[in-house]
Parts: sequence; C-alpha cells; structure tokens
Amino acid sequence: MVKSYLHKDPKEKLEFLHRSYASLLLAYAQKNWNINEDDLWDIIYQSLFKVSEVWLKYNLESEKQLKSFLFKVFINGLKNHFNRSKNQEHENIDSLKDALNEKEEASESQELITLKDILDGLEEWERILLHLRSQGLPYAEISQYVDKEEKQLKVYYQRLKAKVKLKMESITKKQLEYE
Repeated sequence: MVKSYLHKDPKEKLEFLHRSYASLLLAYAQKNWNINEDDLWDIIYQSLFKVSEVWLKYNLESEKQLKSFLFKVFINGLKNHFNRSKNQEHENIDSLKDALNEKEEASESQELITLKDILDGLEEWERILLHLRSQGLPYAEISQYVDKEEKQLKVYYQRLKAKVKLKMESITKKQLEYE
C-alpha cells in the first residue's frame, strides 16, 4: 500500500499519512509527553509535511520504513518543542529575576537616599555617635570625640536610633502610599 503512494502528488501523500498515522502519533504523545493538544497537532502536521516532502528521497517503500522514519521525525519535533519551551521558561525566569533585581536596587537606593537625608538633618555630634557606636567603639572612647558625658551617651544613642528608625518608617510609609 505504501508503494502505491510513492510517486503520487504531495497532497495525496499527506492525506494518506494523516489518515494512517496522525491519530497514532497523537495518542503516543498524549500518553508519554506533557504537551498541550494544540502544540501536538502542530508538531504532527510538521512531521507529516516533512515526511511527505522527503518520501522519495529516502526511498521509503515499506510501511515499516515509513512508520519508523515518521516516528523519528515526530520524536525530533517533540524534542525541539520541549527544548524551545524550556529555553523560553529560562528566559522568562531570567527576565523576571532581572526585573526584581532592578526593583530591589531602586528600592535600596531610595532607602539609602532617605537615610542620607535623615543623617544630614542630625547634628554633627549625633552623626559621630551613631557612626562610632555602629563600629563597636565603647562609650568611653566616643565621649572624647563628642564632648558629652559617657553616662549620657547610651541614652543619646538609644534615642537617636529610635529617631532615625521612626523617620525611616514614616518616609517609607509615605512613599508606599504615594506609589
């Protein structure tokens, strides 16, 4: 039967291939591959077109040869589709990561600008106290730089931290409301 279609026009070959093998390829792919039906039909038709075009070139005279060749072409189509989908997923994930990183960087830079503005509004001795204490220097050493009593520095430091934190939260809240 396959030989009778060997020298027919491509349309007749395609009709024969579709009638004989399309449903078999669909059933196989639905059972073994996780691809939606529309994509499967695209791959099936591409495979059928390809085989009908090269039928003479490969001298596919027996049904076994034809079936084997069609199946190889179809499997390659499935693999190519799977690889394209996988690459597209990676591209989507990468672009999403890039967008999130940009948003984080913008957010971080906005927070740094806000913090800098708050620190610029403090007196110099307050900035020195915050800076030196954040580096772990004891209050006794810091008192030499800020001309304040060592006993009071701990209280000043706690108040400054609370003041900066409160201003940061207030400004961040306003910015979120604005967006």
